[in-house]
Amino acid sequence: MAATDDRQGGAEVLETIVVAVDSSPQHAAILDAAAELAIATGAAVHVVTVADASCEAGMALNRSCTGVFTSLGREVDDVLRAACQRLSDKGISCRTHAMSGLVSERIVDLAVELRAGLIVVGHRHLGWMQRIFENSVGRDLLEHAPCNVLIVKEGADAG
Repeated sequence: MAATDDRQGGAEVLETIVVAVDSSPQHAAILDAAAELAIATGAAVHVVTVADASCEAGMALNRSCTGVFTSLGREVDDVLRAACQRLSDKGISCRTHAMSGLVSERIVDLAVELRAGLIVVGHRHLGWMQRIFENSVGRDLLEHAPCNVLIVKEGADAG
C-alpha cells in the first residue's frame, strides 16, 4: 500500500489518496480535508464519483426515463470538474474516475488498483427508516477497504 520512508524512521508515507464525492453540498468539506492531507504529504489525489447501479437499474425499468442517463453523465462530469477546480485552486492536481456500480465496492476496487494509502469520503446521518433502504457506504468501506478511511462528517466546515 504505502511505501516506507527511511528518512522518517520507517514511518509510512502517504502516496495516494482516493477521494469519493457526489453532488451533495458536503463535497467541498471532503475535498478540503483531502487537500490538506495531500499538501502535507505530497500524495497524489484521485477523485472518484460512482453512479449507484441499483438506482440505474431502477430507472432502466421505467421506459419513460428517456434522457436520464445522459443527465446522470452530465452530473458526474460536472461533479468531477468542480472537484478538480476546487483542488486546483489549492495548488493540487488530480486524476478523475467516473464509475458505476455498487458505490463502496467500486471505491474499494479503485483503492486496490491504485494501492491507495487513504480513502476520503463523506458521512451523512441516516435515520432509522433510511437505513432500512439505503446502504452505508462509510460502514462498508470501514469493513472492506484495503487502507485507512477518513470519514468527513456532515456539516464539517468547507473553508
